[in-house]
Amino acid sequence: MVISIGKPFIIPLFLPHAACPRHCLFCNQKALHAEDFLLDMHALRRERDRWLAFPRNRQRPLELAFFGGNFLGLGESRLRACMDLVTEVPGAGVRFSTRPDTVSEDSVRICKKAGRPVTVELGIQSLDEAVLRRSARGHGVAEVARAVQVLKDAGIRTGAQMMLGLPGATESSDMASAESLCVLSPDFARVAPTLVLGGSGLALLYRRGAYKPMSFGEAVLRSARYVDLLEKRGVPVVRIGLQTDTFLENSIVAGPHHPAFGEWVRGRMLADRVLVVLASMGPFFAGEEVCIRAADSIRGRMQGMKKSNFPLFCKAVAPASLRIRTDAGLPPGFWQVEHRGNLTGPA
Repeated sequence: MVISIGKPFIIPLFLPHAACPRHCLFCNQKALHAEDFLLDMHALRRERDRWLAFPRNRQRPLELAFFGGNFLGLGESRLRACMDLVTEVPGAGVRFSTRPDTVSEDSVRICKKAGRPVTVELGIQSLDEAVLRRSARGHGVAEVARAVQVLKDAGIRTGAQMMLGLPGATESSDMASAESLCVLSPDFARVAPTLVLGGSGLALLYRRGAYKPMSFGEAVLRSARYVDLLEKRGVPVVRIGLQTDTFLENSIVAGPHHPAFGEWVRGRMLADRVLVVLASMGPFFAGEEVCIRAADSIRGRMQGMKKSNFPLFCKAVAPASLRIRTDAGLPPGFWQVEHRGNLTGPA
């Protein structure tokens, strides 16, 4: 018996805007993907087989992933044809993105009937009614809640795709969306700051001065607080920021993008936890030294991208001096602050 281990080997099949009933303000899927198979089953099958020919660990689970469109809105015949592409591959599962308002018992039943593992990534984006309206989503929060419940009732692994900084969103409204998402309790989430993409309605607003994207620093800080809230409430965040490639890079008009955006955010999350501990240990005086001891495994995150965390720590302990010391003998992820002989770790 072969036991599947590790992360799945994902075969991406892109269906830009397929079955989307409207063009959301922030979206331009065709600017993000090199291929547009437009539901040509022969082209989809050729692309699937091209990926299957790549060397891979045969013990890893395998998934066909339909991205870029509204999968459950394709209609029964096309849904069945896509699921045939999955069932033709022994042991393969299926993953797809879809709008909440096209999740139904009937569409879910077609996917489940194949008897393969199913993962759904719901394009939720926000759980603020006003933000959804301004983004031209065409549905409200009630449809999101119902979609999650239908998928849960069907025993389907459900993820949430969320965006920060959409038109009309504030830090407080984004954090309220995070709280509401925790109540829905998805199995995982993807979180990304809003980018202005060429060819989108948002690009028109940006050029008219009617929309201002977050600065990079603001996006990192808000994303760190957002992700921290989700993970403390039991919702793992599997990706922060959009997957970068030349097509994305060439389509960005404005907005807080970096190919390692997730590392910026993870570093800031760690800094925020250290700052809480430092605040509890003061006051600090000139001539004293504060030492942060950290495992080698988190050396980079403790320092922050481009050593951006170090000035934050220095400011927090001023006028004392600060030193960061990494230790290969510490357990992975471990850190501790030493001051006047006292050792204090994460709260």
